[in-house]
Amino acid sequence: PFERLIILDNPCGFALACITDEKKEPMPAGLLVGTVTGDVITIDWIAVNPFLQGRGIGEKLLLTVYDMADAGKIENICAVISEDYEREDFSKGGGSYFEEHLFEDGEKAFGDFVLSLSELARLPYFKQDSARLPKPTALSSFSVDEINGILEKLFSIKGAVSLSEPGYMMDVIDPELGFVFMDGDEPYGGFLVQEAGDYLMPVYYFAESDREGAALILASFEKALSKYKGRDVLILQRKKESFKLLSDIIPGMDRSAMLWAKLSDYRNLC
Repeated sequence: PFERLIILDNPCGFALACITDEKKEPMPAGLLVGTVTGDVITIDWIAVNPFLQGRGIGEKLLLTVYDMADAGKIENICAVISEDYEREDFSKGGGSYFEEHLFEDGEKAFGDFVLSLSELARLPYFKQDSARLPKPTALSSFSVDEINGILEKLFSIKGAVSLSEPGYMMDVIDPELGFVFMDGDEPYGGFLVQEAGDYLMPVYYFAESDREGAALILASFEKALSKYKGRDVLILQRKKESFKLLSDIIPGMDRSAMLWAKLSDYRNLC
């Protein structure tokens, strides 16, 4: 489960820790790792020291997230429930623990998904002949100032699938894995990827047609395959749009689910 800490390499990631000194020395009691993307706070991972469980530490971490949401005026909070959580000892299991703390059943297939570049290479989608598709422009072919301008314009496009605001992304986008379609000086589509520790993480997608979308994704994939070879890809599913896009490309996207809570429920409880 410690690989969940990779979320902290995302500029939207955060961590909350509980430390106890009851034995006269600092001792980790609990840890919560999450992300803030737009109007949603996601709890990606939570753990409590086995020797200190049953004391309300996990609940305190969760309530701190609610306080964060309240301060940031963020209404939606969700928690990723994966196969790992099913093995945890929270209450009657991970899902049950979150449900006891105001979360409700969410839609299947919203969560995190990790697979290798070699696995992608075996999928029919990535065996397409990219030479028959429109040719996008590599983001790395532009100057730094031009890239910043392109990113700002891309993130303003309505209907785009993005994981964060542009102001947070300028320094983490990998320009070699980013591809765009340009109309003169105006970008009208793109696929952007960032490095997150040992993972490659798609962070933005928009295309006006399926052919252009395939061209963007395949161009980035082929570059990643030649540059990184054995790397894994981490996909954070936070929106219906991203799942709709990816479920047609990658089978098995329903390996995890998300539970949702409303900040208004927390206020009513308090």
